[in-house]
Amino acid sequence: MFSLLCSIAWYVSFRSPEILLFTQNYSAWFAYFLPCFATYKTLSKRPVVDADVERLCMYWTVVGLFVGFEYIAQWFISWYVFEASFAELELTSWASR
Repeated sequence: MFSLLCSIAWYVSFRSPEILLFTQNYSAWFAYFLPCFATYKTLSKRPVVDADVERLCMYWTVVGLFVGFEYIAQWFISWYVFEASFAELELTSWASR
């Protein structure tokens, strides 16, 4: 249900920058701020339970991998689109000779 709402909001966000801002803040709240607060609460209580620390470390590891993959994929896609446009321009200029 959450992914369906995010997909609809993502589609509508091209027409409305307010919805884009709302969806970005909504995603940041659930992906970063709430887990950050849970991590703070877990690490501030004494004694620290190993199972809670392991769960939070696993969460932040997965988030880190996801964000890293997203940045690499974004760079690769933008480079590939530029390369395809450059190749098309080159082929067009070659064909016109």
